[in-house]
Amino acid sequence: MRNTLNPQTLEDYLLRQVIDVALLTYPLITKKLPTEDAYEEEVYLAVNRESPVLKRAMRDEETGRSYINFEDVMDEPFILLSKGQRLVTLAENQVGSQHVIQKTQNPETSIRLAEQGLGLAFMAGSYIHPVYNGSYKLSYLSIGREGLYRKLVFAFPPNTYRSKATMAFVEMASRLL
Repeated sequence: MRNTLNPQTLEDYLLRQVIDVALLTYPLITKKLPTEDAYEEEVYLAVNRESPVLKRAMRDEETGRSYINFEDVMDEPFILLSKGQRLVTLAENQVGSQHVIQKTQNPETSIRLAEQGLGLAFMAGSYIHPVYNGSYKLSYLSIGREGLYRKLVFAFPPNTYRSKATMAFVEMASRLL
């Protein structure tokens, strides 16, 4: 399981200059933090592999991607991340509160609940690791034919010098993303 801090905590660490850089979802809560664009990350729906929802999924013959139109799953139960997790804002814009059956503190819990067939979970592409994906009983569907994306940025402490080491790290991380 990954040990991650929520975005609010990371922004606070940047403001207090505890850390030199963080990869965060844009827009930030704190507008004072300088940022550099990192990349656009796709957000998927994690669906139990035995769920009837998969029968409604479509395949884009051009790209080979499996996707589902959100209108086709709006009445399904959903598992969302709690406040403080930036993905929850994106998810709440899609799902009515009457369909949220559970809120969790971390993506791992959301994955486990979705795996048991308790509901659908929004999952950031960076969290779907090929090593884990085979052991879970989940399928990941793009949301809509074009997919749903969120912007990720590198954020830095305000009004501070960015060391060569920090910038080398950002450059290396950018190549890996």
